[in-house]
Amino acid sequence: MPELLSSIADLAWPVVVLLGLVLFARPLAGLLRSGSEREDVTIEVGGQRVTLGKFREQQNEVVLDLRRQLDDLRRQVTGGPPDRPREKRPAAVLWVDDRPENNALFIDQLMTAGVRVDTARTTAEGLALASGRDYGAVISDMGRREDGSYRTTAGLDLARALRANGDDTPLLMFTSGRANREHGAEARAAGAQAVTSSGVDLMAFLREHGVLE
Repeated sequence: MPELLSSIADLAWPVVVLLGLVLFARPLAGLLRSGSEREDVTIEVGGQRVTLGKFREQQNEVVLDLRRQLDDLRRQVTGGPPDRPREKRPAAVLWVDDRPENNALFIDQLMTAGVRVDTARTTAEGLALASGRDYGAVISDMGRREDGSYRTTAGLDLARALRANGDDTPLLMFTSGRANREHGAEARAAGAQAVTSSGVDLMAFLREHGVLE
């Protein structure tokens, strides 16, 4: 127990950092996007002059490390075993979401970790990519706008189509808590291994399935 309390205390400041990143994710993402082609632009952080590219690298390293530590701490609290990849899978993810910009921070972290991320905005685009490329995991939102209308269960359509095509790639539904409550059971029945709105769960899922180290 003392070791666990110490671990929680050690994580207190990174949690504050993560909350700051979450609260300011949108303006920060805009800043990073605006400088994506000018990563040699210099900014001042902590009294130090650093390039925008170096700042983004450091930010990603902090967030990735925090997520790993939070995942380890969660396993300590729940008494669960450490994650062990079932098999080494391709370091590539197919992410299906009609608003990929909402996942910009996660995508950037995965790319920094050496994972290729292909994005698709519709079920049809996702299935076309899945049929021609080898992925270590598929991530999908639950509801999205397709063919001019909003489908609240588009993620279920994707899951069912993938499994009907004989594609057994690990599938995670990354969606809201409400969508999880309303359609989570259906998603698992359709072939999704997990349904979550947690970034920590997302990264743990990718490590569990051998996509991330």
